[in-house]
Amino acid sequence: APFAFGSLGGTTNINPRATAFAAGTKASVAYSNRSYNMRATATHSTGLMNNGWAFTGSAVWRWAKEGIIEGTFYNSWGYFLSAEKMINDRHSISLATYGAPTKRSQSAAVTQEVYDFRGIYYNPYWGYQNGEKRNARIVRQFEPSAIASWNFTIDDNKKLVTSAGFKYSNYGKSALGWNGNAADPRPDYYKKLP
Repeated sequence: APFAFGSLGGTTNINPRATAFAAGTKASVAYSNRSYNMRATATHSTGLMNNGWAFTGSAVWRWAKEGIIEGTFYNSWGYFLSAEKMINDRHSISLATYGAPTKRSQSAAVTQEVYDFRGIYYNPYWGYQNGEKRNARIVRQFEPSAIASWNFTIDDNKKLVTSAGFKYSNYGKSALGWNGNAADPRPDYYKKLP
């Protein structure tokens, strides 16, 4: 493999350099009936311009008011931006940034007894509050990243890539809490089952 020694599953190499993308614009929309219902993507790349610069930008949106599992929703945005300057035939510098701010609800693993009563898509984390369907387990996640690179072509057989990266993680989730001798509020709590 040109970038790593692979195991049985192989390796993955993601090249964020703007010059690696063909010039043009691509867009797509897809529908699903799983974790999310709608996905839209758009990508635009300039290709290598006469001034030695190349730029690429991409955005994606995935959304579901409710997924295949009752009481779950999904709302995620994603972005990718890349700029590269070809200094000469052997040297270039590049900067890429990407992230995906996401807000989604969760479902729970349940016992076989609950599956037998309610089916495989049963989710105890949701209920109605003032007539509105709410989920007690909400995940909010955003991990923006950036990579700056210097690409040096030593000769036809050797290349040197030097990179520095930054990643920030912001993750939080909600859950119902109860104190003292209060009973577990989940409908599938073992004391509530037959």
